[in-house]
Amino acid sequence: MINFNSLQFFHSSKYSFVGIEKKEEVFRFYLPKGFSENIDQFSGFRKKCDLFFLFYRIFDKFKKICADKGYLDKVDEFGKKDRDGVIKSSKGSEIEDDGDDSENIFYSKLDIIGSLLDVYDEPKIISLAYRLGRSNKFDVSQIHKYLHQAVYLPSNAAYVDQMLLPKKVLQFESTDIVSMYCYLFCEVKQQLKEGVSTEITSLSERFREKYLRSGDSLFDEQSYEQVLDILKDALETIDHNTPIKDADYWQYYEAIELFLYGDLSKEEDGEIWGVSNFHSVWESMCLTYIAQNLDLS
Repeated sequence: MINFNSLQFFHSSKYSFVGIEKKEEVFRFYLPKGFSENIDQFSGFRKKCDLFFLFYRIFDKFKKICADKGYLDKVDEFGKKDRDGVIKSSKGSEIEDDGDDSENIFYSKLDIIGSLLDVYDEPKIISLAYRLGRSNKFDVSQIHKYLHQAVYLPSNAAYVDQMLLPKKVLQFESTDIVSMYCYLFCEVKQQLKEGVSTEITSLSERFREKYLRSGDSLFDEQSYEQVLDILKDALETIDHNTPIKDADYWQYYEAIELFLYGDLSKEEDGEIWGVSNFHSVWESMCLTYIAQNLDLS
């Protein structure tokens, strides 16, 4: 988890790299050319957070466009983790072009946001949170599905003792790992200014009501540290009390663990997150704006 208070703003005179770089234990958030004149107006936890997610959206969109066009030819192997759950990558994803001077390299030594979003699978989440199980409850509207299993009494009345109905299956609840993931997912999506389905929001609120206060947020300067500690304790409690841990459980557990415990300080000096040659990104933004807003004739 990134502590935005630790980031210091810089602007690069080379106008090449935009993102987070570590140098002599200082984390520098390099901004594009043009930000230098008003750089002080972006100080503070909230503004740094907003600016980070703004550039995250920009880089993610640019990377997807390059991947769709087949420009993203070299991708280092991501997903290698050390014991602390930190993704290690020597460089990142490279976009090849005709000239070496114009190539773009995505640095993503610690992509805790992407790792969290990549495991999102709504049908799987819903199926883990609510599964069909044998239930003694009786739903009259479903009786026609069970007449072939019924015991018929002398009065020709049909007796059904069990139905397959939605219910929570593990009682501490293994579903807590799913609702915790949904909470973090919704928090990140809110920062990215993207919508979330009603079902996922409901699971997120279930977790919030159980562990947090209504106004707490991971991306609020006042509650950031407290919420992070609560989430770490909750993850440990859930892990210790979940009786059955299958592949789905570990998938969400590892994504949450990386998000909470991933630490920029574990990285060596150099580019940690961002993109080189930002002029290509800026050019793509301008062309997209022109295509969407101006009469091409």
